[in-house]
Amino acid sequence: MAGFLFHTRPYKLNLMNNLEIFNEIYTVIILIEMTLFCDGYSTAVKIYAGYLFIANIAIIMVVQLFFLLREMRRDLKISLQRR
Repeated sequence: MAGFLFHTRPYKLNLMNNLEIFNEIYTVIILIEMTLFCDGYSTAVKIYAGYLFIANIAIIMVVQLFFLLREMRRDLKISLQRR
């Protein structure tokens, strides 16, 4: 999916395309990380994998929130300039 997004660039804004590619790649990383919760690993590894999983989700949320607030600020600035 990331290759498709990288090649076609379906969104008008380059930022949105890059953000969607980031989401797809990070989702694959998290899915690969889920294999650490299998029965073949010790409890200590599973605990650290849980911390890693929570940290990865937090990173995704922070990146998404940053770009959301940045776009909201830009839109607010444009709307105030029109007045």
